Amino acid sequence: MAYDLSALWIEYRETRGLNERNALVEHYLYLARTVARRFSGRGVEFDDLMQVASLALIGAIERYDGDKGEGFVAFAGPTMAGAVRNYFRDKSRALRMPRRNLELYAKLLDARNRMSVRLGREPSVAEIALELNLTEDDALDIIESRRVTSALSLDAPVVNASDGDPATLGDLLVADETGFERVEAYDQLARTLKRLPPGERKLLELRFAGQYSQRATALRIGATQMQVSRMERRILENLRSEMQDK
Repeated sequence: MAYDLSALWIEYRETRGLNERNALVEHYLYLARTVARRFSGRGVEFDDLMQVASLALIGAIERYDGDKGEGFVAFAGPTMAGAVRNYFRDKSRALRMPRRNLELYAKLLDARNRMSVRLGREPSVAEIALELNLTEDDALDIIESRRVTSALSLDAPVVNASDGDPATLGDLLVADETGFERVEAYDQLARTLKRLPPGERKLLELRFAGQYSQRATALRIGATQMQVSRMERRILENLRSEMQDK
């Protein structure tokens, strides 16, 4: 159906009519499809993503204030992308490890780090299980349950952060971003990480995904703890700089 979009917006602002709102939704529905396609292929059905984005589109239309000078597409895009990202995060939070398994997993990590230092190599699952008086099957079950319920990479905590507080790779690199800017920064960071040289990516995988301490990481890559600390700082600074230049 052909209509004057500017006139439709004016009519909707004046009347807040349902018919006018639905007409605007129909016109801008392509934005919801664009956002849904952008996040597709990540384990969630496209129709579900489309529904989340469409609901966010309706909310954006209802809140939009054209008098502020910002175009609707620029206003609605971040709103919809943020809603879809929150949907993903809510789904991941719904998958929780039992408390006992979470505590045992923390003990497994601690034992692995301690044994790596003591043995000078990565201990096997059987060796870690023996250290903790567990069966190998129990240890494997705990590791697998953590793998299923944990979103490693940007949201995985790093062990022994320099200031002693828990941190994630995403926190360290996009700490100053908020709202949609943070969502966009996370997407940009994920793409940037894929382009890292193998050695640098390995170090970050050990520290952030593997949750190794700097000392255990040093043993794995044949370096000193001081070298790992300097390399990590340099890699993070380079990543931060590259992201700021985008």
